[in-house]
Amino acid sequence: MKCHEHEFMIPVGHPVFVGHFPGNPMVPGVLLLDTVIYEMETAMGMRITGYRLDTVKFHSPVPPGEPLRLRVTELDGKRVAFEMHAGTRLVAGGGFSGNLLE
Repeated sequence: MKCHEHEFMIPVGHPVFVGHFPGNPMVPGVLLLDTVIYEMETAMGMRITGYRLDTVKFHSPVPPGEPLRLRVTELDGKRVAFEMHAGTRLVAGGGFSGNLLE
């Protein structure tokens, strides 16, 4: 079982905040999911093809510049689970299934 942790943040000046949401910017969920996939591919050396999102829950909004910690765990050759935290607060969690290529 492979596991990887990564700390990151989406900077205040990121262009996504222009339209999401004016006056009350929040990191879009799709950008958080994109970070999960990016970490799988770059840091863990995995590529997932033909994947589907089994479960994804967004538990708490993320403002610009908030430090985040991502933990990605390969459960087996077809499933990956992830959790994302801001401090002790759970921000998002879920899982993918598909073909994991190394």
